[in-house]
Amino acid sequence: MLIIQAFRPGIAGLQHCKLTKLSNRFLAVRPAIADACMTAAMLIFCALPSLAQTYPSALSKIAQPKSLTIAVPNAIPPYAIREMDRGLEIDIVRAVLSQTGYKVSLKYVPLGRLNHVLKGREVDGAMTVKEEFITAAPIYFTSRPHVYYHNVAISLADRKLTIRSLDTLSHYSIAVFQTPDQFIGSEWTRMTQKNTHPIFELSNQKSQVRMLFAGRVDTLVMDINIFSYYREELEEFRNTAVSIHEILPRNYVKVAFLEKRVAKDFDQGLTPFLTSYAYQAILNKYSISSKSEIIKRAL
Repeated sequence: MLIIQAFRPGIAGLQHCKLTKLSNRFLAVRPAIADACMTAAMLIFCALPSLAQTYPSALSKIAQPKSLTIAVPNAIPPYAIREMDRGLEIDIVRAVLSQTGYKVSLKYVPLGRLNHVLKGREVDGAMTVKEEFITAAPIYFTSRPHVYYHNVAISLADRKLTIRSLDTLSHYSIAVFQTPDQFIGSEWTRMTQKNTHPIFELSNQKSQVRMLFAGRVDTLVMDINIFSYYREELEEFRNTAVSIHEILPRNYVKVAFLEKRVAKDFDQGLTPFLTSYAYQAILNKYSISSKSEIIKRAL
């Protein structure tokens, strides 16, 4: 024990001596280190303009996400739920753009004004569009659809209406969403020309559902998921039997952007996203059970 105590001062003195020498060496080279760091910083600063031209994509990934304002129809739940600032279609578009370096804010407008806000360049893009009916220019569409709408005719079951084709609707009054010709096509126009009954085009699709259950119209034409969403909200009509007439094809929609680069970025992000668990989670969240058909058409 005494031997250990006797050696402690010697060890401590030796350690102190080594530390002192190291400290002195560091102090001696510190100005050189500082000069080297300053030189490196100046070189990097001077090189930034050249790097921005040579590697724009690399620097853009380091930069903050670019903000985009996207127009979305204001009354089409579960695809877009304005009160919650989310929805099936909103979540898909926002997720794909987020993964490709964009931050999305939304501008809610009536369905019939999507083309108008694009033409006025009030937004950077718009979802729920059919490219053949957007006249804004220049405009760039995504090459693949990201979601579809399944429009159907709906009547009260106790009316026992026979509706086997779109042409059959010419015998009945109808409540429908805005600009149906853009989503249904020329067949709709021909049917309306023969129809002598009232046809109501409404921006508020909840009002459509109310009109059917109140007996103010014979039929509705709307997406089946939108109908189901609003029917759940109208508790007094949840148990009222209805007939679903599947007389229309599914409508596959795209996103339109003012910038070609943004449309290209969206396309590159959409393909892997449609086969991801994140996409299936969104469908499950809004009680959409199957994605096989949309993936088949989108890829």
